[in-house]
This record gives sequence, structure tokens and C-alpha cells, in this order.
Amino acid sequence: MSKNSHVDGVENIAFAGNAVRLSLFAFKATASKEGNAPAREESASLVLSPEAFLRTRAAFNQLFDDLLKKGVFKERPNGEAEEDKAVETAAEDTVESDGKNATIN
Repeated sequence: MSKNSHVDGVENIAFAGNAVRLSLFAFKATASKEGNAPAREESASLVLSPEAFLRTRAAFNQLFDDLLKKGVFKERPNGEAEEDKAVETAAEDTVESDGKNATIN
């Protein structure tokens, strides 16, 4: 039996107890008390061995490269974005990637 969880992002990543631990979040339907941004709630967590983390990273990198080739993301010159902003969505959200600057179309 498998369980599906909706995830909007990664809240925290840590290496502890000889494992990579990811806390995942989902947005709530209600706004947070700090403004218009939706409130977050932990939706799931993942605990990966270092080897599983490396395999997962490789799979994400391959998917990202495939999406670049299909035109879902568009590469930008390195100087066009702040160093910590590698990918921007149409809604101006940012996602970090392995040193690649891109924009979602």
C-alpha cells in the first residue's frame, strides 16, 4: 500500500543521525497571520541514507535538464539573477537548483 502526500516545498534539510532529513510543507487554504502569504503546515518528512540522497539528487538533476530541453525552463545568463536565485516561476517564487539560472515559461 502506498500513501500520497501533497508537498509544496521543503521547509528544512539537515544531516543528522547519519541520514539526510527533509521536512516538507504544504500551504494551508487560509492566509498566515503575517500577511497575504498562505500559512504552511508540515505535510510529510523524508529520511534518506546518504546514498539514497545522492541518487535522488541525480534524478532531480536529470529531470531539470530534461525540462530545460523541452522548454519548460529557460536558461538565463549568470549575471541576470542574484546568486541564490537559480529558478524563477511566473509568480516570482524562487527555487534553487544546482547552479543553473532558469526561468519557467
